[in-house]
Amino acid sequence: MKYLTNAFSIQMLREPNCLVSFHELEYDEFKALSYDAYSVVGHEDLANILGVNFNRENIKLNKDDVCFVAQVWGGRLPKRTTELPEGVELRFYCVKIIENLKIGE
Repeated sequence: MKYLTNAFSIQMLREPNCLVSFHELEYDEFKALSYDAYSVVGHEDLANILGVNFNRENIKLNKDDVCFVAQVWGGRLPKRTTELPEGVELRFYCVKIIENLKIGE
């Protein structure tokens, strides 16, 4: 499954012991790869800026799931903003759950 989020948390992992890959993307790569991802962007203003559905939903990531993250850097978005304020930027990441690990085996 492919997801589009505004953050990544360890709580998103279905299995607590797993190998996770993070890869920073350029905006064009992010848009091309995430165009059909299920949006769980839980920040309404960021969802509007990205042009995706606002959807505050918890997810659990499984092996081979991919999570595309649009992360706000440099501050917070003011309420009802339609564009990024000066000094604030978006960074884009592809997070993939590669494998579940069994420690001690």
